[in-house]
Amino acid sequence: GCTAGRTGRKSRPTICLLAKKNKTKEHLKNMVVAMSLLEACFFLLSACTIILALAFGHVIWICYLNSFFILFMMAILVWAIPLNMNWSRNLYSHLLKRILAFLLLSIFVYAVEFWKIGINEKNGNTIYSFINSVYFSLTTWTTLGYSDFYPVPEGRLLAAIEAITGLLSIPLTASMIWLYCEQRMKSSSEDDQIYEGLQIQLDQITGLWKEIESENTLKEQHERDKKFQLNYCKKCSNSWVKIEKYYDIMGLVTPQAKYVVHCRCGNNIKPSCNAYIAYWRWNKKNNTSVV
Repeated sequence: GCTAGRTGRKSRPTICLLAKKNKTKEHLKNMVVAMSLLEACFFLLSACTIILALAFGHVIWICYLNSFFILFMMAILVWAIPLNMNWSRNLYSHLLKRILAFLLLSIFVYAVEFWKIGINEKNGNTIYSFINSVYFSLTTWTTLGYSDFYPVPEGRLLAAIEAITGLLSIPLTASMIWLYCEQRMKSSSEDDQIYEGLQIQLDQITGLWKEIESENTLKEQHERDKKFQLNYCKKCSNSWVKIEKYYDIMGLVTPQAKYVVHCRCGNNIKPSCNAYIAYWRWNKKNNTSVV
């Protein structure tokens, strides 16, 4: 439909591009509407569950209705994750806050309900303590349970639903943490680009891998000598002290730059991940007058 015939060779491709552009705008508009609706539903259900728990937590069927609302809120979060992440990766922190808020909300709502209907102690006495209910809700949510408290008969199914909610929420939180790490891990292709063309050789004196001397390496060394004012060597009082860059390649996919401060007499410090730390370690170790 987008190929041009003998007539309208210029108009047909233009129409196709406009159609694709309109389709993209419509898709983005639908995404925004969907995200807004899910956000509104999440806040509405959050307010409803808190109000119902505080006002009617002693009514058992209200507690079960709240359990359904909490599970539906979890489903909303699952639906919202791909929508928000496809819209922008910067919305990760927003999603993580929503998930953490959901975890705290679910534990609090169940705690209020157990507080209203009561929980049994190990000796069989029914108590109505909010602090103990929060503790019981937390241990039930994590499916831990120490058997020091257990639900009253009418609250057994409620405790089971909370345990299922916690069991489903833990992998949801773990997957979001993994997504955060994955988005911020540097890919191997980026490492390859950084070290592309790097030529290193073994320094026979130090036993470390060093970049082959070139105009760029000499310029870098001159800049380091100019920038870092190193103390005299405490061992031999020599002023010939340098920060040099070496590479660690043992057991690594790509070389890792290390910085070492050393003197001609053999005095040195352990390799550091950057020149500033190497500079600080040397001056701390050789606390004498500055070069």
